[in-house]
Amino acid sequence: MGEKYKAELQDKIREFGASNLRVYLNEDGLHPHYFQHLKDTFQEEGVKFVYSRDDANFVFEGNCDAEPAYQAGQVVAFFNPAQTLLFAGAL
Repeated sequence: MGEKYKAELQDKIREFGASNLRVYLNEDGLHPHYFQHLKDTFQEEGVKFVYSRDDANFVFEGNCDAEPAYQAGQVVAFFNPAQTLLFAGAL
């Protein structure tokens, strides 16, 4: 994960407040190398991890061809086909 993506993600985490976030990382949608970088980034910020998408209010989906589905009160981070980091939904 590039430094640009890491900085964008850290800014978003700080905007929401790390202590307010329940994070789910979609391991199936991420390359194992990037999964570890994401996990490290979230851990450094002090978020709480959950093991179910339904329990999360912040989901990192991975690569998506279209905007992924999200629940009310949930933000989903994803990479579009151009590898731009985007966010959908709202807390």
